[in-house]
Amino acid sequence: MGTAPHKGFTMRRFLSPAARAWRRPSWNEFRGVAVTLALALVMAGFTPPAGANAEGIGSTACQFDNWATWGVQQSGAVTGTGSQTSIGMGCAADAPAFLADAATGSGDLLVVMTVQEATGRTELADGVREIHQLQGGGQRLSDIVKQRAATYGPGVYPTPADDVTFDGTVRLLDNNNVVVVVPASEVGVQANWWQKVIATSTSLVVGLAVAVLCFAPFAVGAPMAGPICAAVSGAVGGFVNELLNALFDQREFDGDFWTEALTQALVGAVAGPLLGKFMNWAEIGANPMMQSVGTWLRDFGRTVGGKVAEVMGAAAGTAVVIARNLKDSVLRRAGQVEALDVADAPDSSMAKAAGFLAADQDRYPLSDPLAGQGTPPDPSLPTIPTVKLVGVPRSYTGGYFGGAGESAPNSPFGPDGFQASFTYDNAVFIISMLQGRQRDLDRARRLGYSLLYAQDHDPAHDGSIRASYLPDPFITTLGRDYPVGTPYIGSWSVYTGNMAWAGMAFVHLYRATGDSEFRNGALRVANWIETNATDTRGAGGYTGGFSDTSAAGDGSGMVQRTWKATEHNIDVGAFYFMLSQVTGDHDWKERSDNAFTFVKSMLSADRNHLWTGTGLDGRTVNEDAVPEDVQTWAYLATLDHAYARTADWAAGRMAATDGPFSGVSFSTVDTSGVWFEGTAHLLAVYQTRQAPGDADKAALLISTLQRAQNSAPHADGAGLVAASHDGLDTGQGDRYYASLHTGATAWYLLAGQGGNPFRLAA
Repeated sequence: MGTAPHKGFTMRRFLSPAARAWRRPSWNEFRGVAVTLALALVMAGFTPPAGANAEGIGSTACQFDNWATWGVQQSGAVTGTGSQTSIGMGCAADAPAFLADAATGSGDLLVVMTVQEATGRTELADGVREIHQLQGGGQRLSDIVKQRAATYGPGVYPTPADDVTFDGTVRLLDNNNVVVVVPASEVGVQANWWQKVIATSTSLVVGLAVAVLCFAPFAVGAPMAGPICAAVSGAVGGFVNELLNALFDQREFDGDFWTEALTQALVGAVAGPLLGKFMNWAEIGANPMMQSVGTWLRDFGRTVGGKVAEVMGAAAGTAVVIARNLKDSVLRRAGQVEALDVADAPDSSMAKAAGFLAADQDRYPLSDPLAGQGTPPDPSLPTIPTVKLVGVPRSYTGGYFGGAGESAPNSPFGPDGFQASFTYDNAVFIISMLQGRQRDLDRARRLGYSLLYAQDHDPAHDGSIRASYLPDPFITTLGRDYPVGTPYIGSWSVYTGNMAWAGMAFVHLYRATGDSEFRNGALRVANWIETNATDTRGAGGYTGGFSDTSAAGDGSGMVQRTWKATEHNIDVGAFYFMLSQVTGDHDWKERSDNAFTFVKSMLSADRNHLWTGTGLDGRTVNEDAVPEDVQTWAYLATLDHAYARTADWAAGRMAATDGPFSGVSFSTVDTSGVWFEGTAHLLAVYQTRQAPGDADKAALLISTLQRAQNSAPHADGAGLVAASHDGLDTGQGDRYYASLHTGATAWYLLAGQGGNPFRLAA
């Protein structure tokens, strides 16, 4: 067909303008809800059943020896009573007299927070009201806590959604006492339950203490103190939660790794107008804060004892390492963001790109998936409701591919042009519509439903999504070539990379909409990859999938591809990490690690670039036609500085200039023309990395992409063509042409607004 086969992990929140524009919860919301709910986890985490010592089975009833009370002062020290905020915990049977009516049984677990300041009372009252509203909507107490914690975490080791579950009541007593009660029946007794509760409760206690400690360097009433300390408290608490969960699961990362992760979380939380004041705070408070965190962790561990004390001790050691380096790391990173902020593409250019994609999506009439149809081909699969009309855009228009209302004497595709809608292009289209100022959720959702429909009605009934479909019409109502309601398939091939991109699009949609259909579709994609592409040869990873070799192109010649592509494994690694985030299933994180282990094995001996992948044996490195995409995508997917080097290598070795256009080509084989999609990949790296010099480099690429939007061959003033001239050789048996391309345009829309498709937006 004359086009390249169409082809994704996150360790730390990316610092793009899109992320900086995201509204974090206010200080009142954080302190009034997350801090209040921390009490429930404190109580559950530090009252293991008798004989269990947080490691084994025991009674579900409260077994505290006595009622304990302590306070948190401005110094951050845990003290006796009499400070501004005090916390008491224990069994209902041992509670003070004023709590006599709070519990329903003597075996219930109680925590009470007493706040002396009137402002604190107001915040806690607001928090209690919000908790009641959320519980009224069906959420359990533990779910509310974990949602708040997940908001701020670095994203290195996400907490499973179902590992610690309990419910309880929260009430305000005498206007200054917040009382949390977890009935004895809600308390788990398994070792892992207690370990995870302790991890979560400790993180939120640390978050509370950090919030108090954070205020010390600020003048009383300083307007920036609240939001900065809310962000610091949330980021440090989230970091502690992930660190402890990793240690309980025997997954260790070194102190330098955690320093970088925490730095990213902190700077990402306050980037923008707060950044300057935050840097002033970090100069004084960052290292002492982490030194205190280490002390708290060690003390908490001694309170619980046993295995927990060992884990807390290890975590305390990590905190001490971070305490030596955090200030310099934060100031360096924050200074880069403040001084080297990479500008977005102009809004007018972004609006035109979004308009092109919208017009392409609206080019053909939508199909009613149930018109003339009794049941889906596979009755066990859900039917997309009638209201969800489906359809897919055409990937290439104009020039060599024809079909743009223009004379195309060299086009072999006739007056209607090349009729193909590539799954990869559609996935990037969806993700581009979910980020930035041109966000259009309805369009993203419609195209997402269309891919779900294709998956649900595929003739193989195994979760497959094909390499491409026909856009006009998208589904058949005739029942001649396929069963009625089946999508018209363009290319029957099922490539692992394409599947992963579709999966990423589904996860992005699930995060944006909460629609479980997208989550289920993503899991079906992942299960297909696990079943059909998992490989144990060499460095492991995943093979290429299946391609259709039949002369008729009808799917009768499907052949399994046993080579492994670096690009496919980047896609799978990113997709699986996203799944681990939205499902809480650490198995997906381990599978993501497997894919990225393969990617790392493809680094060249000088560590400057990544090779294409392997041969058919799954071991021999393929050093032919080194492509651009793996060099930039590896960095975007991992934010690993090792791959910042490969992106720079691509910028140099694949640099291409073609008349007024300067960017990068597809590979080292042919640098006679600019590949505009790849140029947008590199722009996304500069937007995300924001290293010295990246702002100027990004500005040059934006200039080229704007110029291409307006004056490249066959440009329409809105979309981007694939290449600056016809016939750009990929070195992999395919060529790119100066034809309008949805994939290139969607990548420009993403990168021009600081987006990163390999990471879930907050």
